[in-house]
Amino acid sequence: MKKTLITGALLTSVLLFTGCDNNTSDNETHEHGDDTRVVVFYNATENYHYGYDVAEEQLINLNETSYSHDGEDVNITNFNLTASEIGKPFIWLDNKGDTNESNDEQKLIMTKSTYNYATDGNITWEDFYYLGHFHSEEENGETHYHLAAHSNDEFDTTAVKKVAALKRINIYLSAQNQLEQNLTNTIPSGANGLCGFYTKIDHEHEEKTHFAMGNNGTIYIYDENITALQDEVVVHTSCTAGEMGISGVEEGVWVYLADSQKVHVVDSHDDGVYHVHETHNVSEYVGDGKSIKTMVSIEPVSSDDH
Repeated sequence: MKKTLITGALLTSVLLFTGCDNNTSDNETHEHGDDTRVVVFYNATENYHYGYDVAEEQLINLNETSYSHDGEDVNITNFNLTASEIGKPFIWLDNKGDTNESNDEQKLIMTKSTYNYATDGNITWEDFYYLGHFHSEEENGETHYHLAAHSNDEFDTTAVKKVAALKRINIYLSAQNQLEQNLTNTIPSGANGLCGFYTKIDHEHEEKTHFAMGNNGTIYIYDENITALQDEVVVHTSCTAGEMGISGVEEGVWVYLADSQKVHVVDSHDDGVYHVHETHNVSEYVGDGKSIKTMVSIEPVSSDDH
């Protein structure tokens, strides 16, 4: 099997956003750092299933057998979903069984739409379609990354590593379920309930920030212990649970809302005050005429933010 190696250019590219007002011609640019994410856009109803490589500005159809990069092919058949396979993307932050948080790795688990940890309990191999992440290789002193996925039946085994991985997934799901309950109980009543949430980890400053999206379209930003509301930003007029997504970037997050069909960039580059920095139509990433329901992202473990 040939593999596409995402070269050092992916690790050194800089993503720039211009201005803070969507209607301004401000020429000021703000550097958001090395952006090594692949952002996954998904709509189960239409079976739209895409990965967008931010650094390469490349759209990858995850339902195809492979994608091309620099003349090489990456086999991505394990990502493929049929029209009858209705998924629900979830990001697992795998601690790999150790206490070194800087080594934690984001992995995409495409669970079945019928699975819910709160009601169904521990996940099994039969509750998801695939587990996707980055594979790496060393070449001439440089680390190269490419997308890869493991089919669910690889976890239908008594092999020690796979059993341990499922155990770590369930420990993480339990912690996320508790965090969801805490945020649900904390978010202001004006939010009309919790629509979704994301935890951003800053290893350099040893900080965690929780971004809690309300059904009212406002995002609420809390400290690690959820004891203080640091900021709140009106992103849109509404948010529908299960039809949104949040992805971390330097100084903030991308917020995708199916209600708006837009990616809203919320950051704090101006004196630490969070605001909607830019808004992009989702068509800029997946092309015209495609309605997207959810968004998640993964990035190589060597990146600064996980």
